[in-house]
Amino acid sequence: MYKVILEAAKTIGSTIPSNIKVSAIVVCVFVTLDTISGVWLSGHSSGLSSKISREKLAAKCIQYAIICGCSACGAAIAGTWNILYLGHFGIISIEFMSLMENLVKLQKAGGANIAPIKPLINILSKLFEGVENEQK
Repeated sequence: MYKVILEAAKTIGSTIPSNIKVSAIVVCVFVTLDTISGVWLSGHSSGLSSKISREKLAAKCIQYAIICGCSACGAAIAGTWNILYLGHFGIISIEFMSLMENLVKLQKAGGANIAPIKPLINILSKLFEGVENEQK
């Protein structure tokens, strides 16, 4: 039974283009970095709650499953992997912005020394201040 599953996984894996595999790995890296920065921010601001963390991770998983599912269906219909690649790019973009938002908040709270990327953080900080003011 396990041999059949392993052979099927190898067959499916061999048909996936390398750029899709690489973009999936990059997605995993960005999701991991964003999750770590979110936990770091929560811990630094004494707002660490396993219930809130579970809810946010569940929401993120559902959101990304929908994005990947729609992209995969579009790729199957169109007969090209590029649509799935675009779905990955969307997730990477969302995670990058979330990671930068977490770093901005950590910098303001004094929980991170991010000198090498400080100019980028300052620009994004101004951007996020406008977004936060609109949300209030």
